[in-house]
Amino acid sequence: MGEKWARNGGKEMKPKRIRFHGRGGQGTVIASILLGKALLAKGIKAMLSMPWFGVERRGAPVSAFLYIGTTSARYAITKPDFLVILHPALVSPEVVQGLKKNGVIVINTDKRPEDFFYLGPFIIATVNAEQIAIDYGIPAVNTAILGAVAKSSGVISLENLAEAIIKIEEIPKPERNIAAAKEAFSQTVIARSTINAKIAEVQPKQNKEYDPNLLEMTKFITITLTDTSDVYTGCWRVNRPVIDKALCKKCKNNPRCELFCPDMAVIIKNDCGVEIDYKYCKGCGICAKECPFKAILMVPGTEAAEIKNSDFGAVEDDNEK
Repeated sequence: MGEKWARNGGKEMKPKRIRFHGRGGQGTVIASILLGKALLAKGIKAMLSMPWFGVERRGAPVSAFLYIGTTSARYAITKPDFLVILHPALVSPEVVQGLKKNGVIVINTDKRPEDFFYLGPFIIATVNAEQIAIDYGIPAVNTAILGAVAKSSGVISLENLAEAIIKIEEIPKPERNIAAAKEAFSQTVIARSTINAKIAEVQPKQNKEYDPNLLEMTKFITITLTDTSDVYTGCWRVNRPVIDKALCKKCKNNPRCELFCPDMAVIIKNDCGVEIDYKYCKGCGICAKECPFKAILMVPGTEAAEIKNSDFGAVEDDNEK
């Protein structure tokens, strides 16, 4: 595409390529759209926001791409200037692959930037966006992480970001989200890595097994059949369902929690009531929404938590608002 220039109110800036990595339910795609709208408010006119995700529900890996420049772009970003990682478990050599030298990595984590210097010669910005989102009572970390992006990247101001938050209908309670973005801006810690060498480029694994009779077909498409029972998708969770045994009625006729679970992770036992198979539960929250007795509460994190019965009474039901 070349080093063309983007105009911004008389000022000039090089094209910027931003790649987002998160999990379903964290607002990764909305974060890309929101940043794009904030840049429109700033005066930049040429950009493209594009999501990438599979068929899985909440908790599955999600990517989004935002290009800012003067020419059209119709492809995924492989060599970004900025990386925004909304879930700390996604930090890996594969995710940072292609990031330009001295590029910026913004990470939602409770760790310090120095803990990520091993990734290579990059500028690392860290903020505990998840805790900030919890403190302000918002379900996703996207607006908080964009506050960190505003501080570390210089591509957008908090004022433009706040204007965009107000205009996007998908973001409820904009005042809380704006406050979370400002809090994240103030808490973001930035440091330049002292590691000069880039982390080794990771090559995708090649499947060498194939049927000779299908050789012609494999020129166009590769099909791999495998047993997925060993793929424990529970590590995808952002929130975890916890059952209050005192409120659970041990429904025997078409229990809604089991009926609507997309991963068959809800197990009904004759005498013991309901159990969750946390190895496969992605934390989508459908069971909690469908339970008519409010016996399931979604709590942050992937580990078990002790929940008092009184905590359940404080849960807001969107249908009752």
